[in-house]
Amino acid sequence: MVKRDTVLFVGHKINFNLGLLADLSAKLDRELRGVLVVERTNRTLLAKLKSKRLQAKLRRRRFDVLVIKSKQPHRLQAQLKPYLDRVLAITVQRENLIPVYRRLLPHFPYILAPTDKSLEWATNKLSMRHMLSIFDKKLCPRFAPVADAEPSTLRKTSKRIGFPLITKPTGLATSLLVNQCYYEEELKRVLRRSFKKIRAVYKLKKGRDAPAIMAEQLLDGDVYTIDAYVNAKGRVVFCPMVFVETGRAAGFDDFFSYKQMTPVKRLSKVKQEEAMAVAKKGIKALALRSATCHIELIYDGEEWKIIEIAARPGGYRHDLYGKSFGFNHGLNDLLNKLNLKPVVNRRTRGHSCIIKFYARQEGVIKRIRGTEAIKSIDSVVKYVACLSKGDRAQFAKNGGGCVGLAKLFNRNPAALAGDIRRAEQTIRIEIAKK
Repeated sequence: MVKRDTVLFVGHKINFNLGLLADLSAKLDRELRGVLVVERTNRTLLAKLKSKRLQAKLRRRRFDVLVIKSKQPHRLQAQLKPYLDRVLAITVQRENLIPVYRRLLPHFPYILAPTDKSLEWATNKLSMRHMLSIFDKKLCPRFAPVADAEPSTLRKTSKRIGFPLITKPTGLATSLLVNQCYYEEELKRVLRRSFKKIRAVYKLKKGRDAPAIMAEQLLDGDVYTIDAYVNAKGRVVFCPMVFVETGRAAGFDDFFSYKQMTPVKRLSKVKQEEAMAVAKKGIKALALRSATCHIELIYDGEEWKIIEIAARPGGYRHDLYGKSFGFNHGLNDLLNKLNLKPVVNRRTRGHSCIIKFYARQEGVIKRIRGTEAIKSIDSVVKYVACLSKGDRAQFAKNGGGCVGLAKLFNRNPAALAGDIRRAEQTIRIEIAKK
């Protein structure tokens, strides 16, 4: 019998995956193989993989690259045949790669993984809310599907939900095309603009399922996230909570995640336990198992509501948890899928923050100032440029992403707060005049 010794990584950061494979090999005390599964349409990653130096590195680390067309199941079965009896686990780190993960799973019935239906519920925002509200109607805000911008639809939506409300696509992440509306004319204008853009944004950002829009009650409150490991029997181990300052809270007319900070000091232990209890109900409502879950919640001062649940680790949580608490979030994701207990340290080592920089207005980027100066700030661990001169800066609500992001850490919370302020003042994004 062939010994299972292979982990499939659904196309993402190559060096990150190499590190995870090495960590898992050390933890299990045996040599493992890795396979990076890449869709043929992922041209950016395929271009990187043409590097001869990278190819040599992958060979040395026993790491294969498998280029697939996941929408062709028979061809996919043939490509996966060499690995069918060798795969230990499959991991995915990004929301837009969940569809590929779902197409891989039927070929590996003997590994631990979520059911296809639970993954569907966790990736389609409308299906998610239906399941949450059936389980417990208090778990999520009021919501409704929106098919068009016709007067009858506008009246029905405003009556069912009330104002203010937000509109959002059912299959996109990172607050793309999320808009707030305070009256019916604004709702009509937002929906017309969103329906005009939605197909192009879905294609660019690899949206899940068919393009569709829903409306939801707009809640006032503080946003927090929490990641959790759910094993094959439904046992849940929570990670520390993360506070999220939205673009809206920072003065933008947008809902993107502006700052993410941990550890959380403004919530009492009792309130954090209440948040975890709500998150656990959400996980059960979606019937998730053998998965790392990312739960986004809002607290209005009285009760917790679930905004989203995703069946994958939260973005940059590996960095936040690693720095602030000293545990390996990516490794824990794999251990959980092998039905091994994840290692979660709750003792604080310091304070971490991720800042995403967006332009204050949309347009072609003329200049980005401070990208080198920011690296000299004591707490800044890394600055990552996402856009450059000549690229178009767009708000998340119109389908755009951040211009750059900074990762910060400091053992002293006051020093970190000062350096966050310095970082915000250092990066200056100039937009060309029309």
